[in-house]
Amino acid sequence: MAFAGLWEGFRWPDGSVARTVTIITTRANADVAALHDRMPVILEEADWPVWLAEAEGER
Repeated sequence: MAFAGLWEGFRWPDGSVARTVTIITTRANADVAALHDRMPVILEEADWPVWLAEAEGER
């Protein structure tokens, strides 16, 4: 299982790097809605290469 997410590295003037990550969420499906109103976007395995920049395509 893989979730959709974004990451970034920012280099500060002193040379240190801050790395940040976020998981992209969506409205909860019927299975999760009783627990919370949001859930991570779950990627289909066929879409993993695009999200990992191993293949061309829209993310």
